[in-house]
Amino acid sequence: MSLVNVKIVFGIITTLVVGVWTYNKIVKEGYFEQKLDLEYLVHCGIYDESSFIVTTKLILKNTGKVEAKVEYVDLRIKQISPRYESKSIDMNKFNMLPPNDPKTLWPMLGQREWKAQIVPIKILSGTTHDLDADFLILKKAKLVRLYAFLESKSEEYSDHEIFTFATDELCN
Repeated sequence: MSLVNVKIVFGIITTLVVGVWTYNKIVKEGYFEQKLDLEYLVHCGIYDESSFIVTTKLILKNTGKVEAKVEYVDLRIKQISPRYESKSIDMNKFNMLPPNDPKTLWPMLGQREWKAQIVPIKILSGTTHDLDADFLILKKAKLVRLYAFLESKSEEYSDHEIFTFATDELCN
């Protein structure tokens, strides 16, 4: 076998190996995809005789290999219990739900949005970004749910996370 033929065979084998490696990294492992983990830190205390203050920290942790860009975050707090029994509920108090949200329309107690109009929130690989929000809720709310929805249009990414807690356990 001549030297030219060896170079051709070696070039073909090298191209195949690089192709398989690239396919595994990009397609199977999602090497260039954003990967964010959402975590809540929630503290609750008595605000006055009729309400609690719920202090939340939404932690966005980039577990991917590339910088994550988040253009929109929506944090909502909803009352799960006690249920509203009145038939004269103002349906405007119930909010539209993002995709993949459970379809039960719980009454919304508060909402905080972060919109990146010009520059998105950028989170480097292996780092975190914290978003803080405080909500005042009435003490009659016994079970509440925090719901976070985030998206990045430039990266075609969206995700949501739900955290439910009992006020009598967390807010005393």
